[in-house]
Amino acid sequence: MTAEQGDNHNIDSVIYKWNPSAQRFEPHQSIATSGAYDWEFFTVGPYSFLVVANTFNGTSTRVHSHLYIWLVGSFRLFQSFLLLSLLLLGLQPRPGVWQALRPALLSD
Repeated sequence: MTAEQGDNHNIDSVIYKWNPSAQRFEPHQSIATSGAYDWEFFTVGPYSFLVVANTFNGTSTRVHSHLYIWLVGSFRLFQSFLLLSLLLLGLQPRPGVWQALRPALLSD
């Protein structure tokens, strides 16, 4: 988080990628997030996905969470959905919940 962002819930979250020749993680991609609470990576067949649970943008909990697909060396937005609607169904954004959501997210 940069000094300009301060306590702002809307930040660019950084995804790091392992550089085997340098033997360290290096910044690879930034994704805009709003109070990101949980991240999950999973695969379906040959496809790799990353889901980010955004929860608060500084004024509202009515924010979209995002499902990304790995294409041509980076994550690209695949689908957006309101986390609030998932919470109303009794689902909580915590580790492992996205695996339970995977069929529903991919069927839309």
